[in-house]
Amino acid sequence: MPTYRVAETLTVEPESFDVVIIDEASQSGIDALFLFWLGKQVVVVGDDNQISPAHVGINVEDVAALQRQHLGEFEFRNLLGIENSLFDQAKVRFLGEVWLTEHFRCMPEIIEFSNRLLYRPQQRPLEPLRQFGNDRLPPLVRRFVPHGEREGTGGRAVNRAEADALIEALIECHEDPRYDGLSFGVIGLLGGQADYIEGRLLEWLPSDVWHDRRLRCGNAYDFQGDERDVIFLSMVRSLKLGEFKIPALGQRADEQRFNVAASRARDQMWLFHSMTAEQLNPQCVRFKLLNHFLQPPETDMNLFDEPVERDVRHPAFDSLFEQRVFLDIRERGYAVRPQFEAYGYRIDIVVAGAQRKLAVECDGAAWHGHEQYAKDLARQRDLERAGWTFFRVRDTDYYLNRKRALEPLWDLLQEHGIHPRGMGGEAA
Repeated sequence: MPTYRVAETLTVEPESFDVVIIDEASQSGIDALFLFWLGKQVVVVGDDNQISPAHVGINVEDVAALQRQHLGEFEFRNLLGIENSLFDQAKVRFLGEVWLTEHFRCMPEIIEFSNRLLYRPQQRPLEPLRQFGNDRLPPLVRRFVPHGEREGTGGRAVNRAEADALIEALIECHEDPRYDGLSFGVIGLLGGQADYIEGRLLEWLPSDVWHDRRLRCGNAYDFQGDERDVIFLSMVRSLKLGEFKIPALGQRADEQRFNVAASRARDQMWLFHSMTAEQLNPQCVRFKLLNHFLQPPETDMNLFDEPVERDVRHPAFDSLFEQRVFLDIRERGYAVRPQFEAYGYRIDIVVAGAQRKLAVECDGAAWHGHEQYAKDLARQRDLERAGWTFFRVRDTDYYLNRKRALEPLWDLLQEHGIHPRGMGGEAA
C-alpha cells in the first residue's frame, strides 16, 4: 500500500513486522521515515538517479531555518530537507548496498541513453535483457521541427509546432497495423506542453482509443514508475530572439528528469525537437539526448552473407565444424550470423527470427576440453537467464549423421517461431 495508507491503516509500533520492503524509495520524502521503524529488517529499493521528491510551493530557506532551530548539531541535519528522499536516508544509515544491473523493460537502444548519461560513468551500466528479432519497430525515431517556437515561460511554456507534429505522428501510429495492441504515452520536457497536447488529442481521439492505448500525457514526474510501449517526447525549447546558443541544463535534477523521461518506453521512443545540436551546449542534457538519437548505438544483428565454403576455413569461424553447421542453417534460408556478441559473451552461431533469436553452440572434441566445456555451460546459464535459448550440437554426432544431429534444431526453431526469411509462421 502507499505510505499514507500505512499511516491510516496500521497502529504504528516499532518492529511490527519481521521484514518491511519499501519500493520506489527515491520518490518518497522524509515524511516516510517512520517506515524504518516498522520492521526488524528493512529492504529499501530505489534509484537516486531518478526524480527526487518534489514539494512545490515550500520555501527552501524556511525549511533550512527550521533545521537550524530544531536539529542543532544533529549529524544528518542536511539530509532532512525537502529535496532529500527516503533512499538518501537509507544510503547513509544502512550498510549492504546491492546494485541491480539487469534491465528488462526497454529495447537496448532506448536504455543506452541512461547508460551514457548516468550509469556507465558510475561503472554500473544496465544490461538490457529484452529479447527481440529482426521484425521490430525502430527503437529511436527523431523528428526535427524547424519552425517550432516556444511560447510562454515556466509552467505555461508550449511549442505548438512540435505539438502538431507529435499529434500527427501519434495518430499515424494509431492507424498503422504495426502498432496494434501497443500503449502510448506523451511526455513534455518543459512547461505545459503535455497539457496542451492532451487537450488537442481529446479533440481527435475518442475515449475508447484512450482506454485501449492506455494513452497518457504528462511530464517526467507523472511517468516515474510508469511505462508505455511507445513514448513521444517533446523537447519544447527553441532559440529566443538574440540567442545563439541555449543555456545548458546540467543540474542533478535535470539529469534525473531526463533519465526518467527517456526510459519509460518499452519498444519505441520518439523525439520532437526545434533545436539543432549546434545550438546546444555539449554539456547540456538536452544535447546529450538529441545526440543519442543522432548517434544511436548499434545493437541489431547484421546478417552474414559473405561466401563461405565447406572445406576452406573462413576467418569468421573458430572451426570448419562450426562453419559447416552455419552453412546447413543458412542454406535452409534462415537469417544467421557467426560469432555474435551478447552481454560480454560470444555465441558460435545465432539464428534470428521476426521476434527473437536462438543460440547454436558447436562442441568440438578437438578444441573443447573438459575445462572449456564447463566454462561454456556457465556462460550458457548466464545467457539463459537473459532469455536466450540454446541448441548444442557435438561434432561426433554431426559427422556420424548430419541430418539426425540437426533435426532437433529445426524443431526448436519452429517451436520458437523462428522461420526462414520471407516465410511467416503460417507459410512455414
